[in-house]
Amino acid sequence: METDYSREITELLAKENERPLHLLMAGLEALNLLNIGLAVTTASGLLLMSNRSFDQMLAANDGLKLSSGGVLQAQEGSSPLFSELLQRAHIHAAAGKVSQPGVIAVTRPSGKRPLPVYIRSTKSAVASDDSAAPSVLVFVMDPELSVEAAETDLRQLYGLTQTEARVANLLMEGKTLDESCQQLAIRRSTGRTHIQHLFEKVGVKRQSELVSVLWKSVGLVRTKRSNKEEGKSPPTKRAGLNDVLFRMLVNRAFPGVDGIEK
Repeated sequence: METDYSREITELLAKENERPLHLLMAGLEALNLLNIGLAVTTASGLLLMSNRSFDQMLAANDGLKLSSGGVLQAQEGSSPLFSELLQRAHIHAAAGKVSQPGVIAVTRPSGKRPLPVYIRSTKSAVASDDSAAPSVLVFVMDPELSVEAAETDLRQLYGLTQTEARVANLLMEGKTLDESCQQLAIRRSTGRTHIQHLFEKVGVKRQSELVSVLWKSVGLVRTKRSNKEEGKSPPTKRAGLNDVLFRMLVNRAFPGVDGIEK
């Protein structure tokens, strides 16, 4: 069942001959292509909307979770400040102010590196007593995300060879030189040669700088879908920027349109 918030969105989209409609649809698609998790919540943390990356982080059940009532929470023992930052952002939103982003590192039961979480109030929020109003933005970046940037993109962007693009991908995933060489079944000396070529083609002098530039070039956008994404998304209990809501919005705005790419 649609929430009141998602119903308001679909009613807005239902208006005919609205030129901004196409911009909004493009914006929804763009949010789902980001490797950064994005969510919108109420003051109490009730999750109203989220993009695909955020949905996948929730599905992993490793640091962040949803309560039975759909409230966004840090898992027990992860970060006691999480709920406090949500409430602080809501206070600013209720006062019509934009809060300075609160930043915390949410530890994960799996032992993986913590999730950096940024929380701030919504700029469009106005003073209101409505506890169900969208008032908080939550951004999450998984430092151990498998980038899977398309090799063809890297090759076209920097003129890389196929092996150089593969080495670049592994470095973006946090692999060391030795780990990359082992995975590609090449000698360490060969791997060093590939990295030197990457330095020259990308225009950097250090490996850390190389990874940073590659991330800024293609790593923040889903240029290639993983095998898991080809299947169905896990069921959710709220309106999200997942396949279900996205298709619902498209169907409401463009009745009879098929073939929308996930």
